[in-house]
Amino acid sequence: MLPSFTKQRLDLAKAKKWQMAIIGWRYFVTTRALDKNN
Repeated sequence: MLPSFTKQRLDLAKAKKWQMAIIGWRYFVTTRALDKNN
């Protein structure tokens, strides 16, 4: 599983590029999954 940055209270402004990439990927996958269910 991917690490949960919300539990660490990661500040998005201070997030590293690879962390932002993972967050963006998780957002992309989540929205795609929601679109398929509708």
